[in-house]
Amino acid sequence: MNIIFVTIAYPNSLNESNLYSGLMEEFASHGHTIYVVCSIEKRHKKETFIEEASGIKILRVKTGNITSNPNLISKGLALLSFQRKIITAIKKNLPSIAFNLIIYSTPPIQYNRIIKYLRRKKPCLYISFIERYFSSECQRSKPIKKVESHLLLF
Repeated sequence: MNIIFVTIAYPNSLNESNLYSGLMEEFASHGHTIYVVCSIEKRHKKETFIEEASGIKILRVKTGNITSNPNLISKGLALLSFQRKIITAIKKNLPSIAFNLIIYSTPPIQYNRIIKYLRRKKPCLYISFIERYFSSECQRSKPIKKVESHLLLF
C-alpha cells in the first residue's frame, strides 16, 4: 500500500525521532511504501529535495519560515503559501504515485487543499493524526505534557 504522510515538521536524521517518525517506520516495517512530505524552512537555505531514511522516502519542500518565527506577518505569508508549495512539489517529484492512504498532522486546515488534490488523483482514505495536550501542573510552572494521541478516520 502507498501511504503518504503530510506534516510541517519531520525529524532530520536517523538520530532524531518523534511520534510521527515512529508510526511511519512501523508502517514501513509491515511492507508498505511510505512517503513523507514536509517543509524545510527558508532559514535552512536548502532547496526542495528527496531523501530516503529507514526505507521511507522523504520529500522536503522549501517553504517560508513557519516555526519559531517571531514575525507574525512573515509567518502568516508562509502559512498562506504552504499548501501551494506542497502541491507543486508533489506534482513535480511524485507525479505518478497513487496513494491508498493519506495521513496528516494537525491542524487540518493547513492541509485541506493538499488532501483534495491527492484524493482527485485516486480516491482513498485519509486520517488526521491529532495529538492532545494538557497541563495539570500549570500552577507550578511545569512544561505541558503529552498525554494521549488519537487517530480519526474520515
